[in-house]
Amino acid sequence: MEALNSCKYGVILLLDSDIRARVIRPHYKYRDRMAGCIFHNDNGCELSWQERPYGCRMLRPREHDGERCQPEGISISEAARMWENSGYLPPMPYLGFD
Repeated sequence: MEALNSCKYGVILLLDSDIRARVIRPHYKYRDRMAGCIFHNDNGCELSWQERPYGCRMLRPREHDGERCQPEGISISEAARMWENSGYLPPMPYLGFD
């Protein structure tokens, strides 16, 4: 909860045919485009390796401007399931899906 209270992280809701879950992730740097990371600056990530969320440690940094970091070793679905099973999130409200 400390991360969420810092206003530097948000909860992303994933809804598709494979998963209905939430992921806590750093806020977007450019919220209107849903791009970038609030912790990324000209020198790279401002968080030390130990401070980075697990999901961020599993990203391969982009190699060229305009690219996105690529997940390696874990999918967004796996990350979401880990968050849902972690006990850190309150029960998900009923969303009208079966």
